[in-house]
Amino acid sequence: MHPKRVAVIVVHGVADQKPGDTATAVIELLVASAPSRTAYTALSSEDLTLAVAPLAPRNARPERDDATPRGEDRPLPKSFAQSVCSDFHRDERKTSDAVTPAASAASTDAASTDANDKTDHGIDASNYLLTKHRDNGAHPEAYATRRIDVERTEVPWSPTAIAVYEMYWADLSRLSGAIPRIITEMFTMIFRLSKLGRGTVDAACDWRLPTHTPGLRARIAKLAWPATAWLQRALDWLFVNLLALLFAQLLLLAIVLVVLGFASTVESKYLHRAIAGATAGIGVLLWAYRFSERKVSLGLLAFTLGIIVVIVALVPGELLQWGTVLLLFVVITLVYEAALRVADDRFPLVHFIGRLLWVCVLAVLLLDSAHNFALEGVQVSMHATFFAVEIVLQAVKIAWICVGVLLFLWFVAGCAASLEPEYESKASVATGRLGLCVSIGSFLMMTMAIWALLSSLLDISAEGTAYTPCLFTHYAPTDRESEEDGKAAKRKACLETYQCAEPPHPAEMSIVHRCWDAPASTGPAPRARAQDSAPSSAQTFLKERFRASTEAFSFIATFLLGLVVYIAIVFIPSVLAELKLLVNRTREAFEKNVRRVQAESSSASALRADALRDAEMRNTKTRRLGRWLTTGFENLDGVVLIVVAVGLLLAIIVVFFFAFSGLAGSLQDYRESAIDLSRSLLKPFVLGAATFATAFSLLGGVLSKYLPALRAPLDIALDVDNHFREFPRTAIPRARVFSRYTALLAHVAAQGYDRVVIVSHSQGTVISAELLRFLSSDGKHAPLPGAQPCIGGEALPPISILTLGCPLRQLYAARFPTLYRWVIGRQKAEAGFAAVDGPRAGDIGVERWFNAYCSGDYVGRWLWSIASTDDPIGHPMIDTADVKLFGRADAYSAFDPMPPLSLPFADQRQAETCLGLGAHTHYFEREQKDVAVPLARLRARDRPRRHRR
Repeated sequence: MHPKRVAVIVVHGVADQKPGDTATAVIELLVASAPSRTAYTALSSEDLTLAVAPLAPRNARPERDDATPRGEDRPLPKSFAQSVCSDFHRDERKTSDAVTPAASAASTDAASTDANDKTDHGIDASNYLLTKHRDNGAHPEAYATRRIDVERTEVPWSPTAIAVYEMYWADLSRLSGAIPRIITEMFTMIFRLSKLGRGTVDAACDWRLPTHTPGLRARIAKLAWPATAWLQRALDWLFVNLLALLFAQLLLLAIVLVVLGFASTVESKYLHRAIAGATAGIGVLLWAYRFSERKVSLGLLAFTLGIIVVIVALVPGELLQWGTVLLLFVVITLVYEAALRVADDRFPLVHFIGRLLWVCVLAVLLLDSAHNFALEGVQVSMHATFFAVEIVLQAVKIAWICVGVLLFLWFVAGCAASLEPEYESKASVATGRLGLCVSIGSFLMMTMAIWALLSSLLDISAEGTAYTPCLFTHYAPTDRESEEDGKAAKRKACLETYQCAEPPHPAEMSIVHRCWDAPASTGPAPRARAQDSAPSSAQTFLKERFRASTEAFSFIATFLLGLVVYIAIVFIPSVLAELKLLVNRTREAFEKNVRRVQAESSSASALRADALRDAEMRNTKTRRLGRWLTTGFENLDGVVLIVVAVGLLLAIIVVFFFAFSGLAGSLQDYRESAIDLSRSLLKPFVLGAATFATAFSLLGGVLSKYLPALRAPLDIALDVDNHFREFPRTAIPRARVFSRYTALLAHVAAQGYDRVVIVSHSQGTVISAELLRFLSSDGKHAPLPGAQPCIGGEALPPISILTLGCPLRQLYAARFPTLYRWVIGRQKAEAGFAAVDGPRAGDIGVERWFNAYCSGDYVGRWLWSIASTDDPIGHPMIDTADVKLFGRADAYSAFDPMPPLSLPFADQRQAETCLGLGAHTHYFEREQKDVAVPLARLRARDRPRRHRR
């Protein structure tokens, strides 16, 4: 008799796995956990290389010939449109507008809900990403994997041949390429979370269900939603395309100041000639390399270099100084341009605006240098750079004032939009609020940390440099003062505020005169002597303006750390469970009790009683850990609301002092007190958090390998972001992962296996469910009852799936409810079963779906719960369970008995169990023997006889 053949596809979790690790762990778990009279034997392995063709979208528009895969290919109007709103939401909005007139007459009927719900937004999003992937030059790839052949022998049955494959997707997820990992992670946490929040609010505004609740609250919410979506887009746009780029200009100018400051301490006649000679020599070598095919002789090359050396030696030093300054700005401009090109592939319009701002800064530098042409040497460039810093700081100040006003309006509009009773409305607003809050808070901490790193260098580079500010002087002459007296008083105020290390030089006085259009005298300002202890006027300017402009926000950033503290408190027990501290304590206590009972009595009843007490203790700890984490998640949105409200209040105060910085009297005293308090909080809190985050990213690979419990939350956030990412167009993660996964499924189907079992963990469960759901659909609507996943028109073998730590409910449905409404949808009551919230196995085209999790898993836990209300969808955190299913009392209970009876389990299409204490990793380790139970049952030959639930 030919043995039955089963294919097991293992899909790993967070994207820091190594190829083959997860498949090997699953096989070891099966071998070590085989029940009596059953054995698993690994027979052989074979390396495979599969051709991966781009997965074609379904029912999509014809392929475009005007796609713009790269940022530089996009015209300016298209870049602007994509920077404001995703093409996905814009296309869906056009489709919605096209059908609105026909459906408007029935908008108050119950049928309107069904009309609005015809398109499945999650499937439509996958189809959209596949369409963009196809249109922007997707090409075939290769995927190298391995098949491990395992034989399962079970008396008295014939052996079963099992082929284990691994679907590895980590190399397609992070998209770091040649960019250092820390930069990609920082950019993701700072900018991408804000875009995820914007996209969630956009989706909820376009596709939210019409509310049927009468009254004032419903009318207010209906009016508030368009305003909330518009303000969310405006804030995200200003944050990414204006504020971040203005701070980039400050960073570039800070680099210029550091280089020029240190260059001025070197003997100029050697420094500038050496730089000029080296630059000319490199240019000649590059010229020779480019025309190497023309056989440039060494003699000609040596003669050319000799001529350059002579010319450089004869050129006046003043011209070489200007050449050094020009070369510095050319190098910085080229590096900045390269960075903008990389950013523009991910954030449309950044290249254009970033280039425009830098051109404006260079224009300011050029005009200021031309105005002070009589001042020779590097000192001219230093003054021009300081003046450009003033201009940029003024622009940052104005931008923060505008953002502060919009933040207040956005917060009020969001609170009004949350008045709708539907869960989608409240959760979408909360997600938008959380994304913007985390992004801006991370941005503030990053900018302050960068300034703290550069402040010492800037202070040294500005030593002895004379500069008096022109824009940040606030003195208004009275009516009795003449114009000349007013100018003199302003100059006196400037010099009193920004003291030099020695009396002002006439050249510095000319700078002060220039601020009020007075004639300027000539001559460079001397540098201060090294022994002078008093700071120069330039040092005082940087300390009082450049650093104060960032320190003013440290109090806000410190308060935003309250959100981090709250999440840390909620996660501490889970992290302890992840590190096996809680589990080991329980196991050690059990072993100690067993030894004690054995020493006191050999009675079997005493041992059983002690074992029951220990089991009850473990169940209590498991339930306590689960409830702690659930309560923390339930209150997260409220904590975010409070943090944002208080942070917004502080931001309004900062904006008020920015707008009215010339206030006098008690208000000015309050302002100074607030800045002093902000400075005192900067180092111990903000800089500590920023340093920790930087180290966390720098040591990312090491922590992910040896301490995955510490890196898992950050890795999950990065994987969630990449799952939704649509830029760069040439490497859309979801489209590439789907294509590879489909190629593997097609290969498995071609081998003629009797059935397929998918074992997935964490993000791998989301990838598997999304792909199977898409393959079972027409690319636009939810799968029909009984639909099977198809590839190329051919149905795949019967599929069963085991999900571990699945984040579909507690993460994706909770944060992105319009895309994952099917996960918490209401199932109708059937014979013997109550109404249940959760997905169906048929929703993703599989025969059976088994889910397992640990009570402290902060990423994913249960999928099904008993409905307690009549809402069309349930709340993700409802943790009641059907007690009729295998003796489970609630979501934190295991099967009773464990393992469950074979026949009832084989008859069940959906089931899940809690594996006890633990968190998000270690599901495939040998201690988790209960994981092997559902895996063996899903692999069973018998198909379910009745489709229940």
